Amino acid sequence: MTILEELKYKDQQVMSQLKDFQRATVERVDYLFRHQQNRVLVADEVGLGKTLIAKGVIAKTAKLRYEEHDDLCKVVYVCSNQNIARQNLAKLNIFDDVIDNYSDWRLSMQFYAIEKSEREKKHRGQFVQLLTLTPETSFNQRGGSGTMKERAMLSVVLIQIIENMWSDINERSNAIARLKQIMNNRGSDSWYYTFAYWNNEVRGLFPWQSPIHTQLIEDVEFMNIVRNYLLYDEGFKNVGLFIGYVRRKFAEISIEKLNPDLVIMDEFQRFKFLIDTDDDSEISLLAHKFLTPSDESSANLIRVLLLSATPYKLFSTLDELG
Repeated sequence: MTILEELKYKDQQVMSQLKDFQRATVERVDYLFRHQQNRVLVADEVGLGKTLIAKGVIAKTAKLRYEEHDDLCKVVYVCSNQNIARQNLAKLNIFDDVIDNYSDWRLSMQFYAIEKSEREKKHRGQFVQLLTLTPETSFNQRGGSGTMKERAMLSVVLIQIIENMWSDINERSNAIARLKQIMNNRGSDSWYYTFAYWNNEVRGLFPWQSPIHTQLIEDVEFMNIVRNYLLYDEGFKNVGLFIGYVRRKFAEISIEKLNPDLVIMDEFQRFKFLIDTDDDSEISLLAHKFLTPSDESSANLIRVLLLSATPYKLFSTLDELG
């Protein structure tokens, strides 16, 4: 069975499992996507199968992207809760593939998840890549330190750059020691075990001079700030601010690397305040990327499906109707 035949079969299979109103909604979204309307809101009461509608939209969009000569259809599912993400993975998985669940990973770590998942999908000959995100953390002083796993992973990439780009041996040694001290902000032995694991994983997937290294090196301002802080303790009032700065930079790289064909933002009513807010959080970065992008030419290639509940109060008396 060819990829197109499989996509058509899965489309028919998914659509046959939907109720009439769900099927009609999917067909309408598909029509809008095919006619240059790339942002669609589906709002309905809780329990009426918006996740199943999203599954139908994934099947339709995968077929559309194949017709548009894409070699891999990238779907990003964004929701506010890790438990919801885990529950909905099976519902959204149109091919019943093995899905690596990275929903509990911070946005700054997603560059790794995206690369690993994409390679595995292409190796298995699978056409749809489904990634889940549950963004919620901030990069400010209060929440800037992130997780131990996150700090260990990001340290590996920065150390690769220091090892290969800094010519002075003493500066290299001092900077690496200082970085490890900063990223192990609680002085835990567990951090070094975590670092050793990610040192092997990251270097295996991203050997020196991979695109992520190039992106960081080409950001001269970022590299100068990192250098000044590691060598001279300049630029930040405390360690948390520095770590938050590094995390945000990697989060921005991850967003660029996402490059999705379809974005599904579930429970969008929880995110609506972000349209008018310039806060410093992961979901804000994503909302600005997908909903208010600066580069409209590239944004036109991204289809966005917004799913929103419409809670309402039941009227119990005629007076309330008035």
